[in-house]
Amino acid sequence: LQYGIYHITNDGFSSWYALTKYLLDKINNTTDLEPINLSEYKTDAPRPLYSVLNNNKLPKIQNWQQAIREYIS
Repeated sequence: LQYGIYHITNDGFSSWYALTKYLLDKINNTTDLEPINLSEYKTDAPRPLYSVLNNNKLPKIQNWQQAIREYIS
């Protein structure tokens, strides 16, 4: 490995909506969610249309769904 800053993430990818929906389902929370388009999310910082952390320099770890299930239990 080269020196530097590395960001590591669980395997797989998800939208903020899908992540939140999955988490709420796992804790039996029936809150209604509505996905929104990026254009509806008002922020001063510009956001890319697609941004997923690329974890290709470190070994893969469990997928994000498994990580949530383990965290909850």
